[in-house]
Amino acid sequence: VFYSGGRARKVPAVSERVILQTILDFSMRASTTLCFVRGHGEPALEGHGERGLSSLHGLLSREGFRSTDLLLAAKPDVPEECEIVVIAAPEKPLLPAERDRLKSFLDKGGRLLVFSEPGRPLEPAKLLEEQGMSAFDAFVVDEESSLFGSEARGTEPIINRFTNYHPVVQGLTERTAVVFSGARP
Repeated sequence: VFYSGGRARKVPAVSERVILQTILDFSMRASTTLCFVRGHGEPALEGHGERGLSSLHGLLSREGFRSTDLLLAAKPDVPEECEIVVIAAPEKPLLPAERDRLKSFLDKGGRLLVFSEPGRPLEPAKLLEEQGMSAFDAFVVDEESSLFGSEARGTEPIINRFTNYHPVVQGLTERTAVVFSGARP
């Protein structure tokens, strides 16, 4: 178990790689600010219920991240404190000026996290394409690993087998189930 600044992390095994990753995680998270773009029908950081992000906001806070709203249309640039800009499933397209600000942010080494839902605009699609990314306007359907009682069988796949090739899945086992509700390929 590693401790830092009141936070603890239990790791499954101690190795040089795990120690280094934990040190990096603790040091990066101590000051990382995520700025959530607003103004296009995105779920609210403090919102509860199906479209709210209050659980995510609380989890990020417990892990040492700071989260704040960003009304990009009212700013000349992405503020310097924004280390990661999050676009969380907007219902309406971004304005061209907002896309330009995001491109400038990425060109300066900024990081962008995009949550996308089927049936909603993929924003900023052109910018993502320039970065070599794309997404289909479709659902991931897996009838074999569906959430029991789901209204639309297979549209809420459950993943419980993980490889340890990436730090984000280290420590997850078959007893850990991750549900991807409305996942988009």
